[in-house]
Amino acid sequence: MTAIAWDEKLSVGSSVIDAQHRKLLELIAQLEDIIRNKGAGNQTESVLKELERYTAIHLHYEEELLLRKGYPDLEAHRVLHDFMRSQVGRIRKQATGGEPDATDLLGFLMLWLKGHIEGEDQRYAEFLKTSGVKGY
Repeated sequence: MTAIAWDEKLSVGSSVIDAQHRKLLELIAQLEDIIRNKGAGNQTESVLKELERYTAIHLHYEEELLLRKGYPDLEAHRVLHDFMRSQVGRIRKQATGGEPDATDLLGFLMLWLKGHIEGEDQRYAEFLKTSGVKGY
């Protein structure tokens, strides 16, 4: 499986959130590279720790923005975020006990993030645009 490259179709119209999404994709690409090249477990663990940390930062930022802007589907969006937080944490913990299945790990991260950005995040982007919110 090949990491997802940034594509303007993934843009939600916010330079901050788009930059955060790019960073998440970069971390996943780093992880893929380490696993593909059979890097040391401590490299995998380091990237997973950073992915877990940065995922939390990004999801918190997004949720706070949506709260401030009155996004009506915020609670459902939070449920999806909670799932992602738990899965990234589970994967990191699994990696500390030994190398996780690379296909399972990368597949989940790539598919979830891409699907979430293309689906759920585009819905809030459309809400913000139609609500007249600029520069979010």
